[in-house]
Amino acid sequence: MKCKVLFSVLFIFCSIAQAQQGVDLQEFSQVKDQNVKFLFDAWKYHFGWKTLGGGYVRHVLLITDESIVEIEMPEVSNTPGYSFSGFGNLNEPSEIFLNILFFPLEKILPDPYEKMRQEIQNILDSLKQSPSVENFVSAISYLYSKRGEEIEVKNVYLRNNLKDLELKGSGDEISLSFKVDNKKQTYISRYKETEEANKVLLALQDVFEVNSEVKKEIKTAEVANDFAQMAWYIEAFGNSVIGSVNIDYRFHPNLSFRAGGSWMIFGFGFPIMLNFLTGRETSHHLEFGAGIVPVIGGFDGEKLAFFETLTLGYRYQPKKGGLVFRVSFTPLINFPDKGETRPWAGISMGYAFK
Repeated sequence: MKCKVLFSVLFIFCSIAQAQQGVDLQEFSQVKDQNVKFLFDAWKYHFGWKTLGGGYVRHVLLITDESIVEIEMPEVSNTPGYSFSGFGNLNEPSEIFLNILFFPLEKILPDPYEKMRQEIQNILDSLKQSPSVENFVSAISYLYSKRGEEIEVKNVYLRNNLKDLELKGSGDEISLSFKVDNKKQTYISRYKETEEANKVLLALQDVFEVNSEVKKEIKTAEVANDFAQMAWYIEAFGNSVIGSVNIDYRFHPNLSFRAGGSWMIFGFGFPIMLNFLTGRETSHHLEFGAGIVPVIGGFDGEKLAFFETLTLGYRYQPKKGGLVFRVSFTPLINFPDKGETRPWAGISMGYAFK
């Protein structure tokens, strides 16, 4: 028993120092002894160097009766990855923690040594005895340090200061959002099965003490359709050489289909493209696209000709609709002669709506 206590003290002191870089120590000290009621594994959109322009960073939210502690994890993805179930017997927080715990463990050693097994058991025993925020942060930090990675406690939110709390569920996806100091925080989790997502959603409703009347008001609209799907824009130069008028249908938060028309001096062109956009909860996107441009009237003596084109650029398009701005590098492939590629670029202005 003394060995377990000594181990717990050692891993707390060794790990907690590596995991408090983003939050004030005094702020953390006010919540470190609170018991974790629920652990929510989710992804948060980040626009910056860590995601190479735009993408999702894995976050863990430690939810207590008084606060939410946000931990930023090292995992990065272009789209929200699969989350681990955060639900379980809320009186046994260590059970909630198991999936998070063994995820980094599998990355450390496919077949852990007996010593590692004992360390894991000691951590679980410590959490059962004291499911505090500090112990959870220390345990996560300790395991990630085993593979040379660090976590960061980014924020501590007092639940009394949360405004406009929203829980959205659709199929295998859950979205949790709230405002703090007029800044909206949004976390998305995806699960391999809809049943699993429903259990997490119900557990979150219980954690936030959502009564039956309020539950009816929780937005359950399709997350995938909660964005402006249609856009039109005029492009100067770009994929159609001189310019084009285009309609862009965003059939998925990260995918869109574009069709347009243009006059190209030697004929009429019709750019047809499939685009990939980074980010869901933001107005700023990196855009990657590929497609073909049929030309009626042709060029090089042909009545009907084709050339290929690519898009690599930036798109500003608010999630709910509004002004659209694009600037892109648009190389023209097999234009005007087969086997020839010309560097090109374009700029677009338009409007998006639902």
